[in-house]
Amino acid sequence: MFTKTKSWVFSLKILSVVIVFFSLIIISIALTPVPPKTATEKEVKVETEQKIVFDVPALFNKNIDDIVSVLGKAENYPEPTDQQIKSGTKTWEKTFKKDGFELLVTYDIQSKKVTDFFVSATDDIYNKADRTRMLQLTNTQENNSSYSVEFVKAMKDPSKFTGILIKQN
Repeated sequence: MFTKTKSWVFSLKILSVVIVFFSLIIISIALTPVPPKTATEKEVKVETEQKIVFDVPALFNKNIDDIVSVLGKAENYPEPTDQQIKSGTKTWEKTFKKDGFELLVTYDIQSKKVTDFFVSATDDIYNKADRTRMLQLTNTQENNSSYSVEFVKAMKDPSKFTGILIKQN
């Protein structure tokens, strides 16, 4: 009878140790903070996902008045004066700003027909010479038969560009 009790006590001790061991594992797992992977993945997607700032192809075949109605009031440039027109000024420009980017639209004064679009590169795009991002934010492609795209090289560093010039063919 003494051996049965001794065996039972020994078994109870082993069972208690096993229960305590698994309880500690479960508690440590429950208390260990899990990094918010989904939030981090969402932040990365937001940073890499590019949005269109100026949908330049959608502005093709529009005169300057139509573009003003689409983009809103232009910045900086007043209308040309009669004296400027009489002195031979044929083209004029209007600048539109959106989300930290500038779109310069050049147009013929008399016909109001747009001749080209220029979107300035931000410092970040300039420093990285990020052609892909410029194409994305203007909704353009380098090899498109309906328009031409030219990256305007920086004078100080020709490997970088100051912006993108887009002309409808």
